[in-house]
Amino acid sequence: IEEVLIPSSVKSIKEYAFDVQGGSISYTGKCVEVKGVDGFTVDEKNNIYAACWGQGHVAIIDTKEMAIKDYIKIPADIPASCAFCGVNMDILAVTTANYNCDLAIDENAGFPMLFKAKTKGRKPYLFGEEL
Repeated sequence: IEEVLIPSSVKSIKEYAFDVQGGSISYTGKCVEVKGVDGFTVDEKNNIYAACWGQGHVAIIDTKEMAIKDYIKIPADIPASCAFCGVNMDILAVTTANYNCDLAIDENAGFPMLFKAKTKGRKPYLFGEEL
């Protein structure tokens, strides 16, 4: 599972197996329904943190069970993407959108936000090698 940006009209995340040596990819049959799923990232335990467009939260998905195990409430209606950052990769950065928002009601719309995470993100890879 890799970090990607996907259209918010998609309502599920599917798991694919990738053969690094041969280059083939195949659907494993595992899938989780996530309303409004948009950009996401992965923690050190391979859990997915998915920003949920229009839902006001980031869903935490257990990839072993392919099930939502928790939510992080975001003080904005439209979380658009998220990523782990910081020296220890223990800060969750969430971008939000202000698309068609009433800024008098959703005053945090369009701003990036930082949250202290209960876990750490995976270190980034460059061309398949850990930095």
